[in-house]
Amino acid sequence: MSMRDFMTRVLNTSRVVAEIAPPIVMEITPCVVVETAPAIVVEDGFDPLPSPEEPFYWDIESRSAAALGSGKHSVGARAYAEHPTTEVLCVSFARGNGPIETWVPGKPISEVVRAAAADPDCPWVAHGAAFERAMLEAILAPQHHWPVVPVERHVCTMSLALAHSYPGSLEGLAKILGLVNQKDVAREKIVRVMWKPRKPHPGEDPTQIYWVDTPELRVDLYIYNRQDVAVEREGHQHPKLTALPPSEQDTWVLDAEINDHGVLIDAPLAAAASRLAAQALADLNERMRQETDGAVDTATKNEKLKVWVASQGVELPRKQRKGKSGLQWKASLDASDIEQLLAGDLPKRARAFSARNQVASRTIGGQQNRPDVADPLRRRAGPRTVQVPRRNHRAMVRRGISTTKLEAARDHQDRRSHRRSDPTREGRGPHRPQGTLQ
Repeated sequence: MSMRDFMTRVLNTSRVVAEIAPPIVMEITPCVVVETAPAIVVEDGFDPLPSPEEPFYWDIESRSAAALGSGKHSVGARAYAEHPTTEVLCVSFARGNGPIETWVPGKPISEVVRAAAADPDCPWVAHGAAFERAMLEAILAPQHHWPVVPVERHVCTMSLALAHSYPGSLEGLAKILGLVNQKDVAREKIVRVMWKPRKPHPGEDPTQIYWVDTPELRVDLYIYNRQDVAVEREGHQHPKLTALPPSEQDTWVLDAEINDHGVLIDAPLAAAASRLAAQALADLNERMRQETDGAVDTATKNEKLKVWVASQGVELPRKQRKGKSGLQWKASLDASDIEQLLAGDLPKRARAFSARNQVASRTIGGQQNRPDVADPLRRRAGPRTVQVPRRNHRAMVRRGISTTKLEAARDHQDRRSHRRSDPTREGRGPHRPQGTLQ
């Protein structure tokens, strides 16, 4: 779990969300052009081998104001599932090679789902199972009374694909394995407008959240959802996509448990540090405006500052920078350049760029720009702090996971650290001196 997800998950309480989350407006009859999606193949020509364990295959479609992914303003699966605007649109599923069904909120839970959850030998298979698990535990179980399945029974076809050096995406996996069922890319382009809020129209309240949702789009969404289940089922039963070894599956489970718990973090301190950084940046910007007579309005505008400093008779150092036409010599105001200039004899007015040096530091520039700290909608609803145990020797032994490679890696790292710090050793760094044998 990344630090982005840590900050997103732990800095919120249900009280804050209730006060700040804007009302949600569902657009029932928007002007949406629904294209006619091409016909898709669902189980035609696919003659799978009988599966004695009859896994439960499933896939969830949802929508949220939170962005799921790895981008700068995105969140992870757990933070996405716990976001106050996240909701399940539909769930498609099948037991073994049986028919694929679709459940929507408000409908009774199928007996197929209950039987699969009650069977201790039935694995629940999904592509990117971390997302389905998070949605099950954060939304489906508490809000819609779905049965909860322990992490040990979840199987991720994405992990299987990556373990076999296949593409991690469902579309890429289906193509490289030559499956009969393929990802419905054409219909995905149509229904993706349902997954995140649209922009407010002129005259609408910009503080509200508006969804695109029509009966025609719902029909396409359910077909698209069922097709994903068909693809992941055929991929899971493909002879080239064999199951993980027991030790690797145990490691996957342990990794999932670690990610579920998170880390211990002082949320009030992090929020206070963010507020202090924002105030410090505002003070430095004001100082920059005063000392440059408004020529540079913020301390982050490097190019304007270069022009102003040059106008004060200061010759800036020049360094090679990569441009459109190749390497070019340009004036530089890196942190090292600023420190060197400040150490010399400068005109009093020209010392304004000391503010630039301070704002460039990660202490101020990095913390105040974190939207997941400043925006309560992107924080985690729930406990203020969560904790995760370190992936240590004892936890791995308890699960019967071999630690030989882990211990060997640690010993190797210790030896390298010792060689670097040994003043009597000939040569430099971790490499052998030339002309010696080992």
